[in-house]
Amino acid sequence: MNLEPLREAAWLMRERANAATDGPWWSDDSDQSWQLHGVAFRLPPPWEGAPEQIVNKQILKAPKASEQVEPYWPDAADAAHMVPMLNPAVALAIADWLDTGVNPYACVDRAPMFRVAAAYLGTQP
Repeated sequence: MNLEPLREAAWLMRERANAATDGPWWSDDSDQSWQLHGVAFRLPPPWEGAPEQIVNKQILKAPKASEQVEPYWPDAADAAHMVPMLNPAVALAIADWLDTGVNPYACVDRAPMFRVAAAYLGTQP
């Protein structure tokens, strides 16, 4: 059995996730646009017991109305699905899961792993 697609997908997921904007990711919208945000950097708590401070980084801004672009923005259901799935932590967890299938002696069902790897690598039939 060729386990290379699992290895390749896990490696690529890690490379991309580690290069991406840090999570958590969140979204918001206004009358004009839908925005996707991540973490630019974190600051220590201003006093003991306070939470750390997260400095926002806008990752994406999709206009809702424009003459030059087709208006598109996710509705609430799409945003609720997409935003958590885009978080780099999800890709790292999936990469770890794919790595369990790379061991040829592991007792795991590799069929879903191969489907995920093929979808991620764009090699789906």
